[in-house]
Amino acid sequence: MSTKAKVDFDGIVFRNTNAGTGRQLAVTLENSAMKHLAYARVILNSATSAVSFASGDRETALICLSGRADVKTAGQEFQLGRFDGLYIPRDSLIEISTESEADVAEFSADVKDNYPTKLVRYAETSQDPGLKFTSAGTGSTRQVNPLIAKHV
Repeated sequence: MSTKAKVDFDGIVFRNTNAGTGRQLAVTLENSAMKHLAYARVILNSATSAVSFASGDRETALICLSGRADVKTAGQEFQLGRFDGLYIPRDSLIEISTESEADVAEFSADVKDNYPTKLVRYAETSQDPGLKFTSAGTGSTRQVNPLIAKHV
């Protein structure tokens, strides 16, 4: 006879990160097993069309999951479409807005140095053989296109 051990998913699995509008912090150093990485969702629509926040001592990557987002940071403006990414250095003020709807994933990690802001277009990375790979096997194959990787 075998008994299954109870698995505690608190601090490991985070569901419904797209449940609210605005900027919703989902995974933080305080509520997860993560020691460096944090995750948030920014859901914008006609009711909540803009958010702003400071990155502090954390570098930030934004990936537009759907819609279109306008991002202002360090005196620059960027337009993100579906699957486009933007790397933003630490100590930045970040403003995200939309004229319609946008769903943006936000990732951040503590960092000591400053690196330049970099826009990464999905259309370009998906054509670069060095920035895509296939994972898993038959029945569960996935095409992976790292947006914020060695090229940033």
